[in-house]
Amino acid sequence: MSPDQPPIDRLLSLSHELGREDRQLAILGEGNTSVRTGADSFIVKASGSNLATLSPSDVTECRAEPLLALLDQPHPTDTAIEAALLAARTDPSARKPSVEAMFHAWLLTLPGVTFVGHTHPVAVNALLCSPRAADFAQRRLFPDEIVCCGPESVLVPYTDPGVALARAIRTQVTTARERTGLVPRVILLENHGLIALGATPQAVLAATLMATKSRADNPRRLRGGRTALSLERRRRAHRQPQRRTSSPEDAGALMPQLATPPIRFLSPVNSTPTSLEVPAAHPLPSTRQRLFRTADGRNVGLTFALVSSLFLLWGFCNGMIDVMDKHFQQELGLTLRQSAWVQFAHYLGYFLMALPAGWLATRLGYKGGIIVGLLMVAVGGLWFIPASHIAQFWAFLLGVCIIAAGLTFLETVANPYTTVLGAPDLAATRINLAQSCNGIGWIFGPIAGGIFFYGKDASGASTGSEMLWIPYAAVAVVVTVLAVVFYFAPLPDLKAPDAYQHSADSAASKRSLWSHPHFVGAIGAQFFYVAAQAGIFAFFINYMTTETPPVPAAWQTGALAAWFEPGAAGNFALSDKGAAYLASLGFVCFLVGRFTGSILLGIFPAHRVLGLYGLLNVAACFLVVMKLGWLSVAAVFLSYFFMSIMFPTIFALGIHGLGARAKQAASFIVMAIMGGALLPKFMGAVGDAHGVARSFLVPLACFAIVAAYGFTWRRLSGQRAVTQLNPHRAH
Repeated sequence: MSPDQPPIDRLLSLSHELGREDRQLAILGEGNTSVRTGADSFIVKASGSNLATLSPSDVTECRAEPLLALLDQPHPTDTAIEAALLAARTDPSARKPSVEAMFHAWLLTLPGVTFVGHTHPVAVNALLCSPRAADFAQRRLFPDEIVCCGPESVLVPYTDPGVALARAIRTQVTTARERTGLVPRVILLENHGLIALGATPQAVLAATLMATKSRADNPRRLRGGRTALSLERRRRAHRQPQRRTSSPEDAGALMPQLATPPIRFLSPVNSTPTSLEVPAAHPLPSTRQRLFRTADGRNVGLTFALVSSLFLLWGFCNGMIDVMDKHFQQELGLTLRQSAWVQFAHYLGYFLMALPAGWLATRLGYKGGIIVGLLMVAVGGLWFIPASHIAQFWAFLLGVCIIAAGLTFLETVANPYTTVLGAPDLAATRINLAQSCNGIGWIFGPIAGGIFFYGKDASGASTGSEMLWIPYAAVAVVVTVLAVVFYFAPLPDLKAPDAYQHSADSAASKRSLWSHPHFVGAIGAQFFYVAAQAGIFAFFINYMTTETPPVPAAWQTGALAAWFEPGAAGNFALSDKGAAYLASLGFVCFLVGRFTGSILLGIFPAHRVLGLYGLLNVAACFLVVMKLGWLSVAAVFLSYFFMSIMFPTIFALGIHGLGARAKQAASFIVMAIMGGALLPKFMGAVGDAHGVARSFLVPLACFAIVAAYGFTWRRLSGQRAVTQLNPHRAH
């Protein structure tokens, strides 16, 4: 591979070295190579050719411009991709380039990169198909590895080959360069293979072989612990490569002389060598480390815990609002439809403040948006003091609306913030963990509402109107303290991964958010999900006090005595206060669903889990409509369980890949919860006319729409999944 040789000869020599069967870098000749020949031209392996036997007729010279333009098209069709690959050829009679020519075209634009080699080394894929892929990318075991492979590699989460993979590579490499200031030498494709970059074919070969050597020359390292070089030592070795070899090219010149025996692995069952099985690895430590660790290695677990306290806060506030309807029905003589003005005022606050919140959050950052939101909640909580003296429905609705406006700021900021506090592929898991704190707050909200909204004095008269302000005043004090804490707390202003290059100076940066079907679909799905949730939560007490079967008189003793009262037919039934307390059990189911859902979302694709839970909720609502006694009552609690993961999962799916515009996208998705203002009034009207049980037909239809979004998300987004791939099911 002499530098005096023509580029095509050097490319062929590199391809033959990478394709050698004994090295197990490209089984059956898989993989591809390329060399830059001009400012807008490069030679790349043709589709269907073999690295080991590559000849001049098996490569194609291409122009980069048509392929780079393809990466900026919103949703290119297969026909458009085929046409671009053919149009890129400088010789129309040449063979069609490989579909992976798209990422070759972009990588060859990087400074200092003249050759690119893409292979599927058996030893490397053993780790890329395991939960230790991130550890493989970030750690270095010895100085020669740093000389040949750089201080760290870029890890690209699994993406289907083609335009999507090229975009993912561009995103991850650009992010790494912004962070390190270096062009990477090795790019690792999760569940796929390895890409080596270099100024010479020797550098590409050296990086490929060294990456294989570092993971295969001692198989015991794959099973047990190992001591990696510290970050400072890696930087020092990178600055002084002459310690071991003068350059990657020199290392590459030595590499072909090394004996490279067939690579063997240890069986996870015993220590008998085998050439087929992947070494066993325990997934939990790797996932745990990546869950709250950013790309630059920072541990943001404490920041995540602090932000999660906000979820607890708005869960508590929402829990109180959800048991408020029956209080106003009794005190003011309202119908179900009229009492739904509480939900209207609540979600109107979200709707009115969603865009301003997104606009301010973009300018103030995460910390500023959180503090503004907390102060608005404090104002709304304090307003309930004069509202109790005014004693008019509109005054209470105003307080509800102000608090909701403050919560809008918190949700607009905190939801997308949790998605960037760690590995991007675990965003759905992280947001569901945070939303689990929301579930805890929702458990205690109805309890507080039951105590203060449905209390009675010694004569049995209601004290709800006089005591309603107390929990809200307490909330005002707590959020004021939290605002001070957040003011002094360090909150890094992290950026979301930008799969569509909105942050780059490209055509994609000028694209409208509305051109992304998965984002538009998320708005619709969130509208109908929140509509279903708000209706079920709002009329829970009405359902439990009117639709549950009579209870035995024996239940009227002890601590549960206050939960029951004589019903209209003379039978004992749940009281309003008892139903409010029972709402907390519903939120326990909700919380359990959040925790278990977080586990499932770390294993299975988020969109599939969402679709399944949507279908199960359709079934639960159908059981309620059928009035099957205690079975229907149990179905109400099942609906709480299956609703648990819907809001955060729709949110994560909707903003997936939108990068710097995630905050703006988040504000639109938050606006979609206006469904909670409109549909409960319709559900209330159905309940007034046909009974509360029949009104569950409304959320049934809503959940069907949510399920449809989940099952079609992959096609809408063009992405594989928002979750960590199961290595046992990978390619």
